[in-house]
Amino acid sequence: MTIKTKRFMSIIICGILFLSMVTGCDKGDESGQPVTEGENKVEDVTTDVVVVGGGGSGLTAAINVKYGNKDVILVEKMPMLGGNTIFGSTSLTANNSKIMQEQGTAVSDEEFFDWYMKKDPTCDPDAAKVIVEKSGEAIDWLAGLGMDLTRVINTYGHSPADGSAPGPHIIKALKDEAEKQGVDYRLNTRATEIIMDGDKVAGVKVTGPDGEYNIYAKAVILCAGGFAANPDMIAQYDSRWEGIGCSSSIGQTGDGILMAQAVGADVAYMENIRVNPSVYYEGDLRISMSPLRHNGAIMVNAEGKRFANEQGDYTETSAAIMEQTGKKAYMIFDKTLLNVGLINQYNEKGYFKSAPTLEGLAEEMGIDKAGLLETVEIYKGYVAANEDKDFGRTNLSIDFENPDYYGLEISPAAQGTFGGLKVDTNAQVINTEGKVIPGLYAAGENAGEGTQGASPLTENLVFGKVAALSAVEYIK
Repeated sequence: MTIKTKRFMSIIICGILFLSMVTGCDKGDESGQPVTEGENKVEDVTTDVVVVGGGGSGLTAAINVKYGNKDVILVEKMPMLGGNTIFGSTSLTANNSKIMQEQGTAVSDEEFFDWYMKKDPTCDPDAAKVIVEKSGEAIDWLAGLGMDLTRVINTYGHSPADGSAPGPHIIKALKDEAEKQGVDYRLNTRATEIIMDGDKVAGVKVTGPDGEYNIYAKAVILCAGGFAANPDMIAQYDSRWEGIGCSSSIGQTGDGILMAQAVGADVAYMENIRVNPSVYYEGDLRISMSPLRHNGAIMVNAEGKRFANEQGDYTETSAAIMEQTGKKAYMIFDKTLLNVGLINQYNEKGYFKSAPTLEGLAEEMGIDKAGLLETVEIYKGYVAANEDKDFGRTNLSIDFENPDYYGLEISPAAQGTFGGLKVDTNAQVINTEGKVIPGLYAAGENAGEGTQGASPLTENLVFGKVAALSAVEYIK
């Protein structure tokens, strides 16, 4: 096993606590060896549709191709399924799901659309409308596959009732359904080139454990993820984030985007890079601590002062942290948050520092003691008044009256990218002349709809299905 593969497995095992239930019976080469250039030419194969990438959008696409009674081969360059979806730690944004209907919290499509566009004003409104219309049924489908999505937070966010990270559960449910439907998925198999027949797609070239071969197909769906783990592309499209770490899968290197550009595809929203402000670094570990921000912890700098709304926009909050001493911040909370399943699991992993007093915690973490005590005292007043007069935070659930006290250091890291291949609302890839490339589709972070800022996990389900239905219709 190479250093890179060991690093990836370490991240998964330590950062995603339920991975064993996802990967325990993966098919394909179990050596964990990365794909290398094969010396042998493996026999070519033919299928109806090729899906490149085994994350949330790719698995959704492959399953829906099978629902359409077409053959499909899914290739994944990593030694396991999951992509970036498996790192999902918060919730799936949706409206009008069955659980929301039962709770009486569903709103009109118009109201959800208005909220959606305010949440992510840079996204393509036409793509957003598709998500608005189809998000509820996507949640219902996933729930029908056995995933618990009964906890609805922040109005539209669906997650497991125990507060655990949804990402591993999503992949478990999709993997089980893919196997039930007979999806042929091939691990350690990297797509290297799109095969063209004139102006039409004719398949992909791949390199697998036994060498190189072609997979001929009438349609190709690119779901190979974004470029968060490609520092050159990050710097190319937004120099503000040059040199920051990456909290996504190390497989997110922009392969699908680059392959499609090589056959004339256009791109869109490439500057929209999701930088997670609350990432915990420890050696090779990169763990998103978003659950802390959204469940009531406060964020302070080395001087012990709050400097932003903890529930704020990813980009704005990340930029604010980059302006603080050491380009880092600290999440501070009390024992109350250990009632949240994932946060308690992180505590059991030893990620947090703790002390029976705030003074002790400040000393333990190297934060200015007087500054932190003053900040917490002011914040207690905001909690009592149910109004954050400094930054307008709405979640004021932690009153710091329940010791022990906990904290950890965080810094921004590239978590995902919203830009990608230019597509229409049928997930068809558009070339630089504004025309559809026949037979080529994209979803997830490979697609440049700009919609992932408000609902990356939901977008994977919605447009993974849209791409599959479009491909099935195309090859009839």
